Amino acid sequence: MERDLSAGVYVAHKGEKIERVTSYLLSIFDLVALSVEEKRLLQHFAALPKEYIQYELLNQLVTIDQIYQQPQKKQLFLRKIIEKIFLGTAKNGKSRRFEDVVSILQDLSDKGWLLTTNEPEAYKIHRIIQEVVKRKLPPSVVELKELIRNVADLLHVDDSKDNPVDKFPFIPFGEAVLELFPDAMDPEISRLQNELALVLQDLGDYDKARAFLEKAIQSDEANFGEQYPTTAVSYSNLAMVLRDLGDYTSAKELLEKALRSDVANFGENHPKTAVQYSNLAQILQDIGDDETAKDLLEKARQINVTNFGENHPNTAVNYSNLALALQNLGDEAAAKELLEKALRINEINFGENHPNTAVNYSNLATIFKNLKEYEEARQLLEKALRIDEAHFGENHPRMAITYSNLATVLQDLEDYTDAKNMLEKALRSNVTNFGEDHPNTAVSYTNLAMVLLDLEEYEKAMLLAIKASRIYTVHLGEQHPDTKSMRENLVAVEKKMLENGWTEENINELLKREE
Repeated sequence: MERDLSAGVYVAHKGEKIERVTSYLLSIFDLVALSVEEKRLLQHFAALPKEYIQYELLNQLVTIDQIYQQPQKKQLFLRKIIEKIFLGTAKNGKSRRFEDVVSILQDLSDKGWLLTTNEPEAYKIHRIIQEVVKRKLPPSVVELKELIRNVADLLHVDDSKDNPVDKFPFIPFGEAVLELFPDAMDPEISRLQNELALVLQDLGDYDKARAFLEKAIQSDEANFGEQYPTTAVSYSNLAMVLRDLGDYTSAKELLEKALRSDVANFGENHPKTAVQYSNLAQILQDIGDDETAKDLLEKARQINVTNFGENHPNTAVNYSNLALALQNLGDEAAAKELLEKALRINEINFGENHPNTAVNYSNLATIFKNLKEYEEARQLLEKALRIDEAHFGENHPRMAITYSNLATVLQDLEDYTDAKNMLEKALRSNVTNFGEDHPNTAVSYTNLAMVLLDLEEYEKAMLLAIKASRIYTVHLGEQHPDTKSMRENLVAVEKKMLENGWTEENINELLKREE
């Protein structure tokens, strides 16, 4: 279809061979006889996935004014009054206004332009018909603006109440619309790119999320400039995806731009500014600047307590982030108090089986581990593991974190075999999602190395510890605290090997072989 390939295929009803695939299809699918409304509805289907879409969802995506000529304001007002008085709502609960669209759907189905099923009531466009519509009636962003807005609304995640997993089924809708407008620079397209990217981030598809956000930033900078609030949102969203991908330097630069913009536009004590404080603080923690991170998180907490109260989900996020900074600075007691607060808030607002609550279980477990309360830590991590597996499956990036956290506790409980199994799962997940040379994968290498050391599998432990040390040196530099920690693990492996019959010559041979 794309290249109008040469065919040379005999077609009986034509009585001769067709020369080109696309040219032939465009000639036999003639849209001239269709009404204006039928054509408009087909244009909407050109921007939807090539799958059956149920009536209820179509009702959310397509409004009557997208299909019919938009009346003047006075006429529109009068029509609404008439409909309210005389039409009301149909017995089956369907909007009277959308029933007009349904009649067009049925007409298009009767004429063969759409496929339909009755149980449940659903409609679908064939991929060839869709290509024909794209070429003969290419829709514009303006014509589909309401559809674009509706898809973005369906993808939007409200962190104070939504489960991001519930948004995963709408990913194909966002991708289908954006595929139709790959080079569009419209603000509505930018918003859709942001909403889709955030759901893809929750799904663990960081590369796709980055690509959409990079396009959104180009659009926002062109439409609004670098200092506009909308542009700051795109900077911040891309920064957090880059953080997931291990690019802390670029993430920090983007968040500093976003923070300057929000301070200029909203002031230092606005909830939007608090988001930038919190996001930047997380990057600073990644690069080892826990003191500055703590100060920013304290600011964010004060703003959110003032604006939302102490028991709001947004405030719970601040409690968790601040607790991790305090934990890194050695204040375990204060960190534990904040994490218990965050857990209570999320259990009340989301319930015990929500992914946000699972994060609290996991974070609190690390405190219990550091306090040597290993059984309590294990129970919390097993809860988190059950929740995450139910929502995300075994190969999602966050599963690697949960597997690793549980493994380190099992190691403390001297259950080395189960710890090894968990860490092998974590390693497979990180290699799949990030590749073999990513810092997240390096963490799996070093964690697995330390368990293999306990199982006296010294050679494997050494090779993994070497890999981890090299990755961190490349990504964070030799002086970063985490790089130093990786080298310390490598030294610990070497020391253990020397204590158990290995010679320095044997170890050096192993190192050379690895090089």
